[in-house]
Amino acid sequence: MKDFSDYAVGHKRFGTWILVASVIATALGGRSLSNNLDFVVARPLVLVLFAGVAYLIIGRCLAMPMGKFMRHLSMAESMGTVYGKGVRYITAIAFVIRSGGLVVLEFCIVNKLLSVVVKI
Repeated sequence: MKDFSDYAVGHKRFGTWILVASVIATALGGRSLSNNLDFVVARPLVLVLFAGVAYLIIGRCLAMPMGKFMRHLSMAESMGTVYGKGVRYITAIAFVIRSGGLVVLEFCIVNKLLSVVVKI
C-alpha cells in the first residue's frame, strides 16, 4: 500500500456484489431502518424491490454523466475540481461534521436496540 488511494480504492478489485451491498447498506443506513423497522421486518421484499428500482433509475439516468469524476476519492475533491479550493474545504468540513452526527446516531440506535433486547 503506497498511499491513501490504494487504501480507499483497493486497486479496484471489489466484486460486484460487495459494491452493491456496500451502496445499499450506506443508502439505507441505520436511520431509515430504525424509523421503519416494523415495515422492514413485515415486508422485506417490497423494500428490496423498491431499492432495486430506485438504484436502476439512478444508475441509468444520474450516474452516466458522472464519468468525469471517477478518479476522485471524495465529494470534496469533485466539488473542488468544479468550483475551486474554497468550496473543497467547505465540503470536506461539512462531511466531517455529518459523519460525526451519523456516528452519534448509530450509537443511539444501538442503545435503543439493546434496551429492547435486554428490556431495561
